[in-house]
Order: sequence, then structure tokens, then C-alpha cells
Amino acid sequence: PFLRDGALYWCEAPGINQNRAMAEFVITSTPYLAGIVGPKATVCRNLVDPELFPAVERPERERPLVLYAGANSVGDFSLCEDALRRLVGEGRIDLVMLGSWKDYPIMEIPGATRIPYAPLTEYHATLRRIAPDIAVAPLVAHPFNRCRSELKWLEMGGMGACLLASRLECYDVVQDGTDGILVDDGDWYEAVKAVAENHAGRRKIG
Repeated sequence: PFLRDGALYWCEAPGINQNRAMAEFVITSTPYLAGIVGPKATVCRNLVDPELFPAVERPERERPLVLYAGANSVGDFSLCEDALRRLVGEGRIDLVMLGSWKDYPIMEIPGATRIPYAPLTEYHATLRRIAPDIAVAPLVAHPFNRCRSELKWLEMGGMGACLLASRLECYDVVQDGTDGILVDDGDWYEAVKAVAENHAGRRKIG
């Protein structure tokens, strides 16, 4: 699937449809996407190379560092924007926003650090340099997002960061409270605040 002008399109390119028709099976990264593709689909979950995520040395910080990495293609950031703005303003967290928002502008958050997207070859090194304590992955309940995989959970887990993610199909592998935190819309402030204030708890989850 892909987005164009905010609308979702399903494999409409003739070549893709022809290849799918000719194939004996189709590999997808999530069960949700497999359900759309149909009976030919086989799910092969995403993995990350452990060598991309060696042990991350985190400096001593006065406040936990929260990372938002992504665009804002269907308004995802709006789910947690007010919460993060409030937490930064209260001095409870430091915030880094990594991503490209040329086509999907995000309002400025005073006190936050913004970093343009790094080239793919430098992306993982950039994540390691940031070395977040906490990462947030808000996702609007949109068909495009339902087709996403749990890759961000794997990346953040590899660095020992505690991930807070929207309660959507793409994060159905997360054991809530054990290896990640699932957040309902409207609960972002309390969820991030609780993790930010619990150093030992978030290190255990991460």
C-alpha cells in the first residue's frame, strides 16, 4: 500500500498486480496485510540485525530523553503532540524529533531538538547517537498504519529504549508492560509521564 494526497492505494501498478497473479505465494510482513492480499500470502515478520544495535552508552541525564522518529503522513503526531508539549514545558522530559516534515508539517515544540532524517545508510548510527531513554510511536487508526510492521519496536528494543506505541495491529507482538507500553488515544500524557518518572521500570522494559 502507499499514500497519495492522503488517500490509500492498494498495489494499483499493473506490474505489481500481474506479478501477484503469477506468484504461487506472496510474502508480507504483517498478518493484517496478509489478510488483504489473500490466501496466497505468507507472513514473514521483520527482523533487525543485532550488529546494527551494539550496547548503547547513555550519558547521565537530568531528564529522560524522548524520541519521536517519523513523518506525519496521516496526522500521527497529533495524538501525542499536546502531551509532549506539556511534558517538555513542565521540565519532565527532553524531546528529540527525528524526521522529514516537508510535506507533513508539525508544529514547533519550544525546547525540542529537531533533526532532519538521516540517509538510510546513517539512520541506525543516528539512532545510536541520540540514544533515547524513551521512544513514542503514535499511529492514527488508518488503513495505511494498520499495514505497518513492528519494526520501530525492534529498533528501540535493540537500543534498550522503552517504546510507547499506539494500540494497533502492527504492535500486536508487544507484551504490554513487559517489553513495551501500548497507549490508547488520549492517554499519552499520563503514559509518557509515568514512564519518565520510573527510571528502573523503563530500563527493565527497554
